[in-house]
Parts: sequence; C-alpha cells; structure tokens
Amino acid sequence: MAEIIVSFEGRTRDLNDFVFDLFEQHLLQEGITKEAPGEVTVVLKPMKMGKSALMQATMQVGLSLGSNVAVSLFAQWLYDKWKKNGEKQISVKIENRLYQFDPALLAKAIEGAAVKPPTKKPAASAVEAPSQRRPVSGGGKGRKKDQS
Repeated sequence: MAEIIVSFEGRTRDLNDFVFDLFEQHLLQEGITKEAPGEVTVVLKPMKMGKSALMQATMQVGLSLGSNVAVSLFAQWLYDKWKKNGEKQISVKIENRLYQFDPALLAKAIEGAAVKPPTKKPAASAVEAPSQRRPVSGGGKGRKKDQS
C-alpha cells in the first residue's frame, strides 16, 4: 500500500472550508481519516500557516492507496469537493509540483507518485568518522610562517 503526501495551498479560510467539506466532519484534528472513493484513505496531517497579508496556509493529507485503487475515481471525487466548495483559489502540490484542480492532471500526478520508490534516509553510520576528519592546523589568526 503506497502513501502519498498531498498539500493544498491557499488562503486559510478557503482551506478550512475545503478540508471540512473533504472530511465531512464538524471537528477536525490531526490524524482523522476518511475513506474516499477509489479505495483511497485520506489522513489529515498538521496544518502550516504563514504570517502574511493574505493569511496563506498549507494543509497536508496523506493518501493511502489500496491494492485495487481507482485513482481517476478519487481525483474526480476530490475535484467535486473543491467545486462544491466554490472553486476557490487552492493549489494542489504533489511531489513538489503545483497543480490546478483538474481531475485528469491530479490522477496522473497521483499515479506517478504512487509508482515512485520511497526515498530512503541516510543511515546513522553515514556520518563522518573521527579518523576521516581533516587535522586542524595550528597557529593563531594573523600568524605567518617563516620562509627561510
């Protein structure tokens, strides 16, 4: 089962309205889940808000894709939720690329992200060992070596 992080970016109020419609709940908290069409589970991630005149925010959700996933069905459901909410200025970010709300584009982006192998974090042993460090040169600031 693949998990993909999808970010929604826009004005805080627009995002709040959209996410409440997305999860169909009166109270939202990090970790809440929603079973969506197409065998996709949507999980709410932490919200990030920036201080600006427009009060921009980013809302992230994790998508857990089932074995018989129908991404186009899910993308159309997501698009319908956005359209029902008034087609507000919200961008979708998948794999660090921004997309508009278009079901075909979103389905293609999600499918592309699902087939990518997960990125591995470097192991703790990748840290430079003390024996591999360059020796610290002696001498204080401003000293010059004699060249006799």
